[in-house]
Amino acid sequence: MRTRPDLRGFTLVEILVVMAVIAILAAVSVPLLLDAQMAGREASAISSLRTIHSAQEAFRVACGDGKRFASTLPQLGAAGTITKDLSDAPIVMKSGYLINMVGAEPGDKDRCTGEATVPHWYASAVPQTPGRTGKRAFATASGEDIWTDTTGIAPPEPFTAAETISRLENGK
Repeated sequence: MRTRPDLRGFTLVEILVVMAVIAILAAVSVPLLLDAQMAGREASAISSLRTIHSAQEAFRVACGDGKRFASTLPQLGAAGTITKDLSDAPIVMKSGYLINMVGAEPGDKDRCTGEATVPHWYASAVPQTPGRTGKRAFATASGEDIWTDTTGIAPPEPFTAAETISRLENGK
């Protein structure tokens, strides 16, 4: 009688079963991971709008004679009321979102930078790649809350609730 040598290792069937289990786990977990990343990007966009709101209030008090605001993100940065990551350019890309702020009716110069100030401003955060970097867009303005639009387009002013547009939170 021939005896088999003591073989150690896994059979091909065992290896294929393990690979199938790993593939199933990956197929289930990857969409969850992508959704979690998207939620994190949306949270970062909301936080950026909160920061802009606070920076504009600080600018109004310190530089705008208590009534006027900065007209651009770089102006907020030059006045020292906002960090460089949000004031590098008029439109900033951060965490997969395009952050923008515009002012209406430029007027008097501010005391901090010598640039024109505005009586009203509007800021938005729009996904750079809708559906991939974020599903919702966000916006806020002077004296307003943060609003969201589920279509990925920034909610327009005046903010009013609609089928896809809703108040997200208090931005004041």
